[in-house]
Amino acid sequence: MEPIHVLVCPDSFKNALPAPEVAAAIREGIERAAAKLQIPVSVTRLPLSDGGEGMGDVLGQVLGCSKETCRISGPLGEERDAHWWWHEEKKLALIETAEANGIEHLQPHERNPLVTTTRGVGELLETALRRGAKEVILGIGGSATVDGGKDMATVLGYRFLDASGHQVPAGGGGLSAVAKIISPEHQAWRNVKVEVLCDVTNPLTGELGAAKVFGPQKGATPAMVAELEQGLRNLARLCPETDSQTPGAGAAGGLGFGLMAFVGAKLVHGFPKIAELVHLRDHLKQSMFVITGEGCSDEQSAYGKICGEIARMTGELGLPCVILSGALREPLTALRQLNPRLACLALAQSPEESLEDALAQTAQRLALRSEDLFCLFLAGLTKPFEDNISSA
Repeated sequence: MEPIHVLVCPDSFKNALPAPEVAAAIREGIERAAAKLQIPVSVTRLPLSDGGEGMGDVLGQVLGCSKETCRISGPLGEERDAHWWWHEEKKLALIETAEANGIEHLQPHERNPLVTTTRGVGELLETALRRGAKEVILGIGGSATVDGGKDMATVLGYRFLDASGHQVPAGGGGLSAVAKIISPEHQAWRNVKVEVLCDVTNPLTGELGAAKVFGPQKGATPAMVAELEQGLRNLARLCPETDSQTPGAGAAGGLGFGLMAFVGAKLVHGFPKIAELVHLRDHLKQSMFVITGEGCSDEQSAYGKICGEIARMTGELGLPCVILSGALREPLTALRQLNPRLACLALAQSPEESLEDALAQTAQRLALRSEDLFCLFLAGLTKPFEDNISSA
């Protein structure tokens, strides 16, 4: 009997497990079910990212990059170790900017986008340039900053001066005071291909911009949001050759805009680029059954999220697909319409169980749920129920 080919291609479970560990737990459950039923199975693990959390590990593994460590500035300017990924032969660097300016590095009371900085992002870029990078792919989700990439650019040699000719303070609070931007004499980044994987399409400014949409999530009060919006508008005015309304310009507190303006980066939607790099469609075509997953599935999952895209692609190929989620928030009408052979399942949680305890059990429950659902899949494949009914 030919083995049943199963593709396991989940997103991360936020605050619980990174995507590679999610995929490993699901594979464990499938292989337990196959061993119990003595059915040959071939499981391909393909953890995914949309350019945010986990992008480096996902692409680094597929592309054969080494994982590097360097010392940089954190979101409050503190020294910290950060990871990045390097492919020597291709001269390719992978950078997750959240390694430098990620909100997870701060306690809630420390979050203040008027002072948090992207300086560490610039230091990561400089590290890659010194190594000889000819191409850089950045994932820019999960930031604690709204400085428009100003502090990143300062590390790269740009000067942001106020009306008196003095350097403005770090953080988003310094944006409104910028009267002049002086470019470095030698712009080495113009010779490097830079792609930015965005997981949002927000512009830099306006009602859907970086300050108004994401500022409050990063600790901004209404007064701070107004100040940040004014500062980002000022930055856009001083960079007239860069379109501030480009989809993704507002990503990571305007870092998308700063990367376009100061290093000539191209913004791309994260998931399609990653799907291309990991050859997702080829893997799907070779599969009989697909399992994906995320921490929480809701109606928004259908609109560009990883699980929604997997549901759409498997629907186009006529493949059965299961979304395993930490939680389901009905209705999921739009998601289910993407594939008539789609099932959405949540991990079981005891009513008296704390969230912390539930998160700690994620890997074990993923394995158990996967074992059960693969047994059900095999039951449908061999049609024992129909056979029993017809022979009764």
